[in-house]
Amino acid sequence: MERVVLFTDSDPVTAEDLALSPPVAPGTVGTAPGGVVRIDFPDGGLSLEAVERALLVAALERAGGNQTRAARLLAVSRDTLRYRIEKYGLGE
Repeated sequence: MERVVLFTDSDPVTAEDLALSPPVAPGTVGTAPGGVVRIDFPDGGLSLEAVERALLVAALERAGGNQTRAARLLAVSRDTLRYRIEKYGLGE
């Protein structure tokens, strides 16, 4: 903590200074460092597709792009993962 205080320009210390992800905007789904999925549910609800896409992105990031490992993280077959990657346009 002392190091953060010494090396940051902001006062007070923010979540960004601590390498924590900032809160997501209402109605959005995002991933934080380390593959943590952050979801903010707006009053009107949130698309299941947006949540699924964010989970795919998080799993692929955590697996270093390795589809087999990402599929294991999500407990789905590699074929299912590949179908969903194509569905959401996440391919290379």
